[in-house]
Amino acid sequence: MKQLVATDEREEYVGKRGDQLAYLVMSLALLLLIAYRSFFLKEPSWDLMGVVLLGGAVATGYRLWQRVCTARGAMYATIVAIISGVAAAILVVVAAKLLV
Repeated sequence: MKQLVATDEREEYVGKRGDQLAYLVMSLALLLLIAYRSFFLKEPSWDLMGVVLLGGAVATGYRLWQRVCTARGAMYATIVAIISGVAAAILVVVAAKLLV
């Protein structure tokens, strides 16, 4: 496909960085909405948490598909996922005992 407008490396970098910042802002906004719904409205927010996790899974899957992820990066990601899962389980148990 022929490009209509020539772009240089700086434009590509700025465009990708803008997308990264937009993703970060949207993820943080969703996490704030999750916290608000959970703590103040006492509503479950698994649907919003699923959106955040799906976004991360898509980004990670794309990196793996393009073979950008290194073995060390995959190891760190796995360790962080395990620690986060354990921390989340502990928080759920503690919150359940406090709310009863």
